[in-house]
Amino acid sequence: MKPGLYHSCFTAPYTQFTQALAVASIKPSTQSEAEHDTSSWFSWMRKKGSDRRSSASKPHGKDKTHIHNYIRLFEPLVIKALKQYTITSSLTLQQQVLHLLAQLVQLRVNYCLLDSDQIFIGFVIKQFEFIEEGQIKESENLIPHIFHFLVLLSYERYHTKAIIGMPKIIQLCDGIMASGQQATTHAIPALRPIVHDLFVLRASSKADSMKELDTQREVVISMLLRLIRYHEVLDMFTIVLQQHHRESEEKWKRLSRQVIDMVLPLLAKNQVNLDNQQGLDTLHRLFETVASSALRPVDMLLKTLFMPPHDVSTLSNLQRWLALVLGILRVVISQSKEEVILTRLQELRLQVNVFTSTHTQTARQEGKRSRQSSTVVGPGNGVLTPETPEEIFARFLLQVIGLMSTELSARSCNPAPADHSVQFLVKQLAHFLLYLTHMFKSGSFRRVAGITMSMILSQPPDIYYNLSQLNCAFQSIIATHPNITLQWCQLLLILSYTDETWWSCILQTPRRQSLTTKLSGSGILSEESDLGNQKYCCGEIVRKGGLILFCDYVCENLTDAEPMTWLIINHVNDIICLSHEPPVQDFISAIHRNSAASGLFIQALHLRCESFSSDPSMVKQTLRCLEPIHLSQSGALLTLLIDKFLKTYHHTLARQCNMAACRRIEMLLAESVEECQSQIPVEDLDKLTQYMESSGLTKRYARLLSLLKRLKGYLNGEDIPMTSSPSETQGFVAKANVNKEWYMSVVRECCFSQTSTARECSLMLHKLEYSDILTIMMTEEFDLSILEDCIALGVKKTRAAKKAVTAAWTIKRDISTALAKKQDKQLARVDPLLQAAQLMLLRHINNIVNMLPIPHEVLGAVMVDSSLLKHKNKLETFFKEPSWCEMIFCLAAALVKYLVSLPGLPLECFIPADSQPYVGRFAVLCVELISWYILQDMMPSSDQLSTALECLSKTLQNTQIFNIMGSKENVSWVCSAIGCVHHIFSGEFLAVIKACDLISELVECLQTHLSHGRLRNTLIPAFLAPTLRNLVVGLARLPLVNSYARTPNIVWKMGWMPTPGGELQTKLPPLPVEYLQDKEVLREFVYRVNVLGWTSRQQFEETWAALLGVLSAPPMMDEISVEEDIERTQASCLAVKAITALLIRTLMKPEAGNPTNSTYKIVTRHKELPFLQTPMGRKLSALRAEIEMDIKAMISIRVDHTSQQEYLYRDDNLLCYNQERELGDYDYKLGQISIPSLGTQLNLPSPVAEVPQELEEGVFANISNAPGKLDIHSCLMFLLELYGQWMTPYTTPKTPLMLLCETAKSVLSISDVFTEHAQYEWMFDTLLEVQKNHPVEDELLTQYVIPGICKAAAVLGMDSAISEKVSKLLEVTLRSVHLPCRIAALQGILYVLESNTIEDIGVFVPVMTEYLVKNLAPLSQINCIVSLKHVLSMLATSFYLIEHYVEHIKDMDFTYNIIQICVTMVSGSEEAISSPVYHGAIRGMERLVLARVLTVSECDVIVKASVDRLCMASTHRAMSALGLMLTCMYTAKERELKRIESGDQSEQQTTSHDPERLLIAMERVTALFDRIRKGFPSEARVVARILPTFLIDFFPAQDIMNKVIGEFLSSQQPHPQLMARVVFKVFSKLHQHGQTVLVRDWVMLSLSNFTQRTPVSMAIWSLTCFFISSSTNMWICALLPHVIGRMGKLENIDKRNFCVAALDFYNHQLVEEGGKRAFISIFQSVATPDGPYSELLAACTAP
Repeated sequence: MKPGLYHSCFTAPYTQFTQALAVASIKPSTQSEAEHDTSSWFSWMRKKGSDRRSSASKPHGKDKTHIHNYIRLFEPLVIKALKQYTITSSLTLQQQVLHLLAQLVQLRVNYCLLDSDQIFIGFVIKQFEFIEEGQIKESENLIPHIFHFLVLLSYERYHTKAIIGMPKIIQLCDGIMASGQQATTHAIPALRPIVHDLFVLRASSKADSMKELDTQREVVISMLLRLIRYHEVLDMFTIVLQQHHRESEEKWKRLSRQVIDMVLPLLAKNQVNLDNQQGLDTLHRLFETVASSALRPVDMLLKTLFMPPHDVSTLSNLQRWLALVLGILRVVISQSKEEVILTRLQELRLQVNVFTSTHTQTARQEGKRSRQSSTVVGPGNGVLTPETPEEIFARFLLQVIGLMSTELSARSCNPAPADHSVQFLVKQLAHFLLYLTHMFKSGSFRRVAGITMSMILSQPPDIYYNLSQLNCAFQSIIATHPNITLQWCQLLLILSYTDETWWSCILQTPRRQSLTTKLSGSGILSEESDLGNQKYCCGEIVRKGGLILFCDYVCENLTDAEPMTWLIINHVNDIICLSHEPPVQDFISAIHRNSAASGLFIQALHLRCESFSSDPSMVKQTLRCLEPIHLSQSGALLTLLIDKFLKTYHHTLARQCNMAACRRIEMLLAESVEECQSQIPVEDLDKLTQYMESSGLTKRYARLLSLLKRLKGYLNGEDIPMTSSPSETQGFVAKANVNKEWYMSVVRECCFSQTSTARECSLMLHKLEYSDILTIMMTEEFDLSILEDCIALGVKKTRAAKKAVTAAWTIKRDISTALAKKQDKQLARVDPLLQAAQLMLLRHINNIVNMLPIPHEVLGAVMVDSSLLKHKNKLETFFKEPSWCEMIFCLAAALVKYLVSLPGLPLECFIPADSQPYVGRFAVLCVELISWYILQDMMPSSDQLSTALECLSKTLQNTQIFNIMGSKENVSWVCSAIGCVHHIFSGEFLAVIKACDLISELVECLQTHLSHGRLRNTLIPAFLAPTLRNLVVGLARLPLVNSYARTPNIVWKMGWMPTPGGELQTKLPPLPVEYLQDKEVLREFVYRVNVLGWTSRQQFEETWAALLGVLSAPPMMDEISVEEDIERTQASCLAVKAITALLIRTLMKPEAGNPTNSTYKIVTRHKELPFLQTPMGRKLSALRAEIEMDIKAMISIRVDHTSQQEYLYRDDNLLCYNQERELGDYDYKLGQISIPSLGTQLNLPSPVAEVPQELEEGVFANISNAPGKLDIHSCLMFLLELYGQWMTPYTTPKTPLMLLCETAKSVLSISDVFTEHAQYEWMFDTLLEVQKNHPVEDELLTQYVIPGICKAAAVLGMDSAISEKVSKLLEVTLRSVHLPCRIAALQGILYVLESNTIEDIGVFVPVMTEYLVKNLAPLSQINCIVSLKHVLSMLATSFYLIEHYVEHIKDMDFTYNIIQICVTMVSGSEEAISSPVYHGAIRGMERLVLARVLTVSECDVIVKASVDRLCMASTHRAMSALGLMLTCMYTAKERELKRIESGDQSEQQTTSHDPERLLIAMERVTALFDRIRKGFPSEARVVARILPTFLIDFFPAQDIMNKVIGEFLSSQQPHPQLMARVVFKVFSKLHQHGQTVLVRDWVMLSLSNFTQRTPVSMAIWSLTCFFISSSTNMWICALLPHVIGRMGKLENIDKRNFCVAALDFYNHQLVEEGGKRAFISIFQSVATPDGPYSELLAACTAP
């Protein structure tokens, strides 16, 4: 959470101030320390100056050459600038010329060559005469530039003589000082570069020049002393003193004394212009820089501080005097002790000379008395002077506060229109209060703090400010300066001032009735503010800040109960609202530790919570604050939760409230009956039960109601009412025959009731056969909300079967094809659950559509016919039925899940042809229902809205349904859908407007309301935006409206009046080329084409021809202006971009040109790794699949996917993902298609490995790769011919650079669709010619030309000569200062590395390795600012080079260095390394481990880093590290197994039981268990899924059982359901390995521990899961999801399940009588009458 008000207003300023004091108190005592102190500002400045001079004097050869080349380009411009300077009167131009010359001199350009006759420098010096006489207007703007230039020129030599010396420059500056010009605008800016040069940059190593330098410095110091009354000069004195401190301590002390002796008197007389914060900061720095001896003894500081103010009648003088006070006070509190200060005050007999403003004003009105007589109060005045020094000091501090606060109050009440000077007074007051806070809070001024406490409570003489006056002043500035008032409040609390009147005013405490009102009364009472304050922002800041401070005070004074009581009674709502602030958190914790305070807190909430019960965020905070309340108040808390919060319509909050209430009841059940009755009587329980029944909450919170009844029975001394007696339960259990019929009865009970979750029901259904599943699903009682989870689970199982078939087919390649296909067909069947769910879904959809009135009419159309009215009435009859609408949304959610999962499923899973029209009509019905809800002012929920829109969107993505909806017969569907979406989007149902106009408007909204950057400014929820965008595009692609959607709106305004054609008269002709030549029309047309794609070959060709017409338009014969030429070039560039996008969209799959359901084809450069085909590799792949699914789920939320499920169902292998591409990024980029794949598409399809026919039919079998066969070859021929004309250097007129860059970029992109070898040859020759004829400095063109050359060369192959040429190009580009060029060069290197047709790859390796190591090394440093794309490209290149070119780098340390850099990167904090870089480095190292190219030591370094990263707080980073750890461990195990195979049997036994290896592996398992315990639920689920397999593969059975059972029994385990699944899977694997006896022994060994769990409900639940896990009966094992879902419940069904599972273990696994006797004795020791254990014992002993 971000820092709150307490941190911003109190903690941060105080911490910064204390740190500043600590830094200021540390001064280097010797010269060497000063030289090595890099933290000071002076050292930093000196280092920068030294670096600048060294870099300027010794430039690198390469850099010097580049600089000289650049300078030579504009040498004529410099000469012209010098001439312009001497003839112009423009000061702006002269400033720019001087700045240019200064830069050239710093770059070591010989100035004498530019001004050999000294004309320019003579003119500059001549200007000083006019400046001194004031004849140059605004000369103050020119002076800093002149002196900066002259100082730089003082280093230059004309032959052997200096062009201008420093004495001459000082003389010129002295002349300006003597001219009488204003010092701040003339003399001081002139002195600043001189001081910087003499005291910072000038080297003092030359002995012969030291004397001259000292003389110049003394002259400058004397000039500074004359101007010491200016704070800018004090700043320069800081630099001078720092230099003296470095060189000579004696000089430093002498100058410090001289400066202080001059500054203090001037400060006392208000003669130093400290009129702003900058001046005050300068004074602080000066006091910190001078020698400490100059400020001793403290007498002179105290005399100056307590001296009567010179004149504070004006604001300016007051601020100057206050700057004096702040400066001296800061020195005093940081460098002197309280005893010394008070002693000197007493000996000096100093008195307070600051009085109230009223007294001072009266004295002035009586005759303007002298300052001494009007301020000094002696015995003759009749005023008692303070006797003790601490009283004097304390009174002075209070008087200063009073003087500032009253002045600020007066000016805040009557602000001047343009008075900004008061802001400095505000800052001074804030600083002064901060100083006092530090003095009193740190304990350094205890005596002063003590006397101040008593002073504020006493009444002082009239000449002093009393507390009432101070409080009134601070209260009056709340509206303008709330932070000042808060600082005053903090100071008062430090002084223990807790007056109720003051704090009631600050906290705006309302008048309330007492808390003695009965809880059954009305909620909130009437509240009237004492002050009648309005709710303004500043007042709220003070109120909340004051409350935080008061809570902090109460926590430090817990012995006083009165403030805590007052705060709880009157501000309980505010406490909840500010519960995130640390002091308020401490205050709430103090309440929880006190029983009485907890009761008062609950009572106050019971009366006040009505004011925020409708605010979900406040309710959430309240529940969080109530959760750890004192245990003695559990009864009161239970009443509050049920009475006030349980009925909320926010499901998350209601669930949280329900869980808290259930926990409290379980705590009460663990207490004695007397304790429970004292907390909550039986009568109150009856009232709570009746309240839940009357409010309709019993069904929703069945567990809570059950616990309430159980608690009531506990208080009455009786058990919970049961629907059947224990004897009946025993009889049922004894007679139960655990078979399929029994299991189906349990499944029916779950699927027909509302108590079980959909996930639980789907898992139970999956255990049945297809006919049995249909039997249950076809009943009327079946809950349709389960269908969605059934489809999801069925899809998951079907995909898993398909992957198994693929792996099996890969292994069986040598078997006959027929036999393999036959076996594969048997394996690759559709999951029965998916088949049944699909059948039921389509059957329900068909039934619903058949119920609708026919023919279909457009919803919202004007009712001009009786048939339309009849249609509407019948439709509304259905819409008004809640159960019917609920069924619609359940089916829509299931349909969305089904449609999203279709890609990748077998052919028989697709929608049958006869059901496709019904699905299309149902999708339209969903949006019609939502539109009708809005029309009736019945706002649908967010889930309903999202489900309906996504249902229509996914339906339109299906090609068959899309074609049906676009047919002539279903025009009304399209019109109705467009009208409803427009209505949902705009809130207006414009039924009279044609659908074509509506769709054009909706497409326009894609650029406005639905664009990514404008969602914050619209009313559209962010979660709906992706679905709406995809839905609008899908509707716009329908044939009825497509041509209108593609037509820019602007052409209608330009007068285009076409005649629509087609069957429905809605098809427009192609847009004429003359319209497209307008840039605005072309821009909108290109946008619409890119968004909507194309729907047919004809449309593709029409679009192509239109864009080509823009490019091939004949040039204008008449001369055109430059602006028109630029406009034409920009239009051509836009057309080139559009034509490029059009061509590369042919690479989309599964349907080219359809952006709604397709993404760009990606062929990665990485191949499948051989290790993953080994037995150990297949195990690793199964585990990594779980991790990758979790990572994809997190990425799908972060990335703006149209549907998160679409991304989850992609079959991407993250290990084969190109590292330079971010996860989840499917946009078109360089490296989209690998070089080998490009080579294969030049000829016939390459002889790749065959794929079974069943698998080919499964993926996108019903969708063609492109709408018609596109003639890409002809398009490329035309385009490349045009590009060749533009890119040749001999074309006339020359192609504009803008268009040339865009053409090169286009060639690079469309090369992915080249079809001929000659096209790559043309690309190589053309781009190489472009590179030769354009300078290297043209980086914009280079970034496209270089990767294009490399790509073409990689496809064509390279001999040694070409390799050398390309290598040099890459080397030059990698040295470029333009980062995109270097990134492009890295991509070119990747192209080269991918190619297998390069003769001499060795020439590229040194260039790559040197660059990569040099640029990756800084990434291991903290806070290194880098380019994400650059880093990812370097990592991708490094990993590919290590994996595939081991022989070329084996003699280098390249691999070791890269691994170390990556390990250091991933080991950094989350702020130091971005997520894409982290994931890229992890995936790269993981692939290197799998490729077996790393040494054992390198693998050990990686696995250690992965284990360390497993503990990160970030979920997705921890999951990536988990995958890397598993990869390292499985590859190490495979390597060990191979070593063992070559050795003897004894070595195998020794290795398998190696204690050290087991210990290391157990540490890693412990990290996994910790992740389950401490991680988020999502990552805990992932770890729990992979844990059983991992444990079985790496550990002996004994170690596994001990660890798993112990973790399952742990009371600290927050996810016992997950651990139950882990236990089940571990036991199942042990059963498969024939270790049933081991499972039985461990169950018997652990039974006593299970029976000791509390409460009894958890013990019964744990035992039931334990017995089910140990069972070998498939029907009992299938019961596990049902049992896990009932955790914590103890109803009859739970007892029955427990008895059934326990009896199965007793009867079938305990074959010996001794085991049965031990089993019975364990439960007899814990059995109670009529308890579940007694029922089990009775069933065990039954005949």
